Amino acid sequence: MIKNNYHTHTKYCNHATGEMEDYIKVAIDNNFEELGFSDHMPVPDELLEDEKYKSLIYLGKPYKDRMETEDVERYISELNVLKNKYSNQIKIFIGFECEYSEKIANIVKNLNSISDYLILGMHHFYVGDEIYNTYSSTDMTNERVIQYANECAKALDTGLFKYIAHPDLFMFNYMKNNGRLFTIECEIATRIIVEAAIKNNVYLELNVHEIEYSEKEGINPWRYPRKEFWDIVSEYKEAKVVIGMDAHKPEKLVNENYYKILNLANNCDIKLEESIGL
Repeated sequence: MIKNNYHTHTKYCNHATGEMEDYIKVAIDNNFEELGFSDHMPVPDELLEDEKYKSLIYLGKPYKDRMETEDVERYISELNVLKNKYSNQIKIFIGFECEYSEKIANIVKNLNSISDYLILGMHHFYVGDEIYNTYSSTDMTNERVIQYANECAKALDTGLFKYIAHPDLFMFNYMKNNGRLFTIECEIATRIIVEAAIKNNVYLELNVHEIEYSEKEGINPWRYPRKEFWDIVSEYKEAKVVIGMDAHKPEKLVNENYYKILNLANNCDIKLEESIGL
């Protein structure tokens, strides 16, 4: 059974629900030892070319993907209160899930200085001055799959990140004629990301959250995690892998899809870590 989770979202990221304390109570009720909160970092609209990114429709509605800058102090303050309140029952950690590019490096460095850990969650990425969106089937061409991986590697090389969320996200909508692909470019991208994670002592995440939505939409194989990616990870015995619930509701901290991820890890001969050593 899961003992720790470091990928947890709250109402502050604007696309999750539930009070922080509700997540903590669920974690305690299920005998968790550690719970890390990792809401999406705030980024000024102009640095993400927000008009393009806002055009994303996910699950039938416009997707609001991140925290507001003015909520950072409140987020940290509330978590510090809860850390103290439940210190005898569970370890609570304060983190952020971050995009990364040189354009926002100073914001990420500042968040690192005021938190316990950072997760790299690259949902969009720059190539030169142009920004691309991993959720867009038109953005993720063969060339850009590799560019995405290179941008992830650059981010990990900063030493700012403890953990990379859904490292196989680049295949979310990478397809042809409605068929899901795993091309030579996908293999190259996988190896770039995995080798950068090993080099920088970063944990790779097997993500639970997307399974529910892929299965509801009849998508097989899942958008992520993708077995082909994790088969390659298994070749790297020094890779560190952790399961992330990526919970967006308190009740999602514990759900049956966790066991599907365990089965995938076993089928791919992946050794799982229980904690990320905070």
